[in-house]
Amino acid sequence: MTTSTAINTYLRNKIMFTKPEELICMLYDSIVKNLNQCMLALQQNNIEKANTSLLKAQDIISELKNALNMEFPVSKNLG
Repeated sequence: MTTSTAINTYLRNKIMFTKPEELICMLYDSIVKNLNQCMLALQQNNIEKANTSLLKAQDIISELKNALNMEFPVSKNLG
């Protein structure tokens, strides 16, 4: 088993056996990480990396928004 295969297997198992509320926290952490990477890349004038990091953060936000159940008032506020 290669290192990347082992890492992918570990991550897949971690996601499958994690509570939903912990997954949401992990996603928010990833958003913050990607936005920090974007800001650092902008300071270094690395536009390509900044764009990639920003797109990753936007993708996560879009998925979280699409997962909201709009039957609840809190979901409308989060949206």
